[in-house]
Amino acid sequence: MKHISDEENDRTMFVTFARGFPVTETEVRRRCIFRKMSLVILLPLCARLVFSFATTVDQVLNGKRIAKFRFRGRHIWGRKYERSRD
Repeated sequence: MKHISDEENDRTMFVTFARGFPVTETEVRRRCIFRKMSLVILLPLCARLVFSFATTVDQVLNGKRIAKFRFRGRHIWGRKYERSRD
């Protein structure tokens, strides 16, 4: 995945998709809670969603550390993005 700046980390959410049920970028962008994204970096089973504002991540997660969403019968798990410090 492309490296993003520390400032973008605060505005980023990491999501994972159920194995065997990938979600396309178009489907993610159509989901109303994810419409405020400025960037999506998508892999087959996960994605980094970069929002315009850091507060959007907190709103989407509704104050939780991890949140589960359902989209067309498929599960999407989301959490605040934490880049590993190597």
